Amino acid sequence: MRLETLLAVTGGRLLNAPAISRFESVALRPEKVERGTLYITRDPDTIPAALQRGAYGILCSRMCQPTDDESAWIVVPDYQKALVGILRAWLAEHPRRFIHLPYIPFQLAKELARHAPLRWLDGDLTQISETILRSGPDEKLIAWDETLLERLGTDIHTPSYRPYEGTVVKSSLFEISAIINGEYHEKINLSPCLFADFLEALGFLDIFGPVTLPKSLRPIPSFDPIFVSRCGKIVSEGASDRVVILVDRQTPCRCFMLLQRIGWSCVNALFPKDFKTSCDIKAPVVFYEYDEEAIEKLLELLEKPGFYPIAGIQRAKLEAYLARRRHEPIQKGLF
Repeated sequence: MRLETLLAVTGGRLLNAPAISRFESVALRPEKVERGTLYITRDPDTIPAALQRGAYGILCSRMCQPTDDESAWIVVPDYQKALVGILRAWLAEHPRRFIHLPYIPFQLAKELARHAPLRWLDGDLTQISETILRSGPDEKLIAWDETLLERLGTDIHTPSYRPYEGTVVKSSLFEISAIINGEYHEKINLSPCLFADFLEALGFLDIFGPVTLPKSLRPIPSFDPIFVSRCGKIVSEGASDRVVILVDRQTPCRCFMLLQRIGWSCVNALFPKDFKTSCDIKAPVVFYEYDEEAIEKLLELLEKPGFYPIAGIQRAKLEAYLARRRHEPIQKGLF
């Protein structure tokens, strides 16, 4: 990528008069930098390591002082817009094949897939950018975010595929036994509300080769159950009558409807104030503004057994909050 192209697509300002005029590669982590690389960062403290590895350019969203006249030093007003512009320019020189898959089938297919040629575009913009930049010309990039693909100016391919055929034989809230394409599979760690998406994911993956069903599935963001004790300690599956269910903005309405059909236990939802859904959620909803407030309110609700769908918090963050709270002084009689 030429320096003038970089300045045009990012709206960046050149801070010096560099000796170089072109970059051979792009990196977002200093350990990925090699001679000729444009290094993109939000953290000026990582710049010396990138320069030591041979960076030809430094692009940062924070003002920094150039330390040499060989490399190009560029400051941009908006990191994310600059990164999208760079990706668009990079893809013009290095075309890739992008395939769209809806969010829930995407998450399930990502968990099921064992196919090396597939690259999964998930996470924040930096993570997605790294995946794109590391991809090979023959690899297929699978994405669920059509808006992002449109911003990148890519051609979006939606291949023809048929979902697998399947029938649920036995189910609980978080587990199914089912006949899938004529074969019986017992105790799959999957809520029945996601079964249709599961069949779609299997049909999609079948395009690329035979699919082997694993004995267990890791939880996916859209319906991730965590069993906890009254005081917020995470326990093994089924060991408690209190279940926190992590959901996100893409959770299907049928999952909420499944919870609302429970007549033998209470259901209380915790949603951020900006959370919007098309579902008619009849369960009591508690709104929160920030994560720690959500944990406080959750711990109050755990006084009673039941199911507690909570949106906007990832598993690792919830586990960290609950672990930290258990080491804090006793308060409100909850511990």
